[in-house]
Amino acid sequence: MAVILVTHDLGVIAGRADRVAVMYAGKVVETTETSALYWNPRHPYTEALFHALPEKSAETRERLYSIPGAPPDLVNPPAGCRFAPRCRYATDKCRTEPPALLGETTAHLYRCFFPVGAVERTVGGQLTVVEPLAEPEVELVEEARVGDVVLSAKNLVKDFPVTKGVMQRRVGAVSAVADVSFDIRKGETLGLVGESGCGKTTIGRMLVGLEKPTSGSISFGGKDLARSSGREYRRERRDIQYMFQDSYASLDPRMRAGSILREPLIVQGMGSRREQFAKVRDMLGKVGLPASWTERYPHEFSGGQRQRLGFARALMLNPQVIVADEPVSALDVSIQAQVLNMMRDLQHEFGLTYLFISHDLSVVRYLSNHIGVMYLGKLVEIGTADEVYLRPAHPYTKGLIESAPTADPDAERAKVHAGITGELPSAIHPPSGCRFRTRCPLAQEICSTVEPELRAYGAGNHFAACHFALQPPVEAVTTTAAGQA
Repeated sequence: MAVILVTHDLGVIAGRADRVAVMYAGKVVETTETSALYWNPRHPYTEALFHALPEKSAETRERLYSIPGAPPDLVNPPAGCRFAPRCRYATDKCRTEPPALLGETTAHLYRCFFPVGAVERTVGGQLTVVEPLAEPEVELVEEARVGDVVLSAKNLVKDFPVTKGVMQRRVGAVSAVADVSFDIRKGETLGLVGESGCGKTTIGRMLVGLEKPTSGSISFGGKDLARSSGREYRRERRDIQYMFQDSYASLDPRMRAGSILREPLIVQGMGSRREQFAKVRDMLGKVGLPASWTERYPHEFSGGQRQRLGFARALMLNPQVIVADEPVSALDVSIQAQVLNMMRDLQHEFGLTYLFISHDLSVVRYLSNHIGVMYLGKLVEIGTADEVYLRPAHPYTKGLIESAPTADPDAERAKVHAGITGELPSAIHPPSGCRFRTRCPLAQEICSTVEPELRAYGAGNHFAACHFALQPPVEAVTTTAAGQA
């Protein structure tokens, strides 16, 4: 059976496709075998897509490459190459003549007058690179300036009732969040990762007041937000704003962009009418949108532009903390890079603190100072981004990292039984003891009877809840060092 896989995830393609066709503005701009495309892209757009991936940048601390501009209007496409207005190699010829889909061999075709990468030849029936590939210039990211703890969640619990019958009698509860604690420092980014249904979005919604905790506290500015209400609640919550995953659904389709951005200022009674309109125009410029777009409706923005608009909406009240719930999950890597770079730039400019919720580990590692790993309502591991990603202590974290697709065809095809097996248990009747034990390859009898507590592992602020962790606990490391001394 033949399969056509349509996706913007280059990691998924790397391990599951034999051939790849790259499209831009309605045209196939490059097509060849998967390995040839990944190791030697010839079209500038394909090259830019790979440069925009967060995987390499997270390791080298490089700034993500961002393709300038936006895709063309297909009602009136450019006369020449459709990528020319955004291409760093474009000449006058590119802007006036449309290139044909050609190549040095029939095995690798591309639509470009000035291809990038290395020259190829077919030798013995195999596609072979005969000239070396030049390394692109890179720009390093600026490290975040981290301050004191600005928000602290302690022993958060959220149970959703399960009801039955006409009288809606309560027959059980969904344990969405179970005794979760963490701190976020001013100016840093805490990334929350985990499978769907693990409780990370519920935590974000509790922080901004969209859900009320069953128990626990949320300390912010010396007050417990979990117990505030009324006018006081509205005033306190303006310092914590939410960036929704589905930017289109979160924007009123009947309101123009200017009205959407001005609305929170009206609700909070901030500024005169003139000052409000001036701030709307200024904020559009901050997120890279023209001030003249205040009269557009949400459906007139592209996906990336709507996400920028949603971010501008979150910034209107000058918040200290922004909860970003899967803000780039629906975007292709080029637009994703633009949004991530924008978020990092504005974090430095305004001193913002982020809780960044995502299932994409490479994105979380690139943007975050610390990473928390959630499983079935529990925080099973938390630590610095490099500690958690490079030296995971919990088997679940290790499984997530192994399961994550990477833009490397050889590595993807070499994976054998990698990742996590089994199905996520029911949150109505979670397993006793360690909630991960039903899927854990290291589980033993103690895991079913005793719930593991967070313990310190490795170096620095790294904690995991596991009886059989993959790293030695701090106590064991200290004892061994003392014995050797």
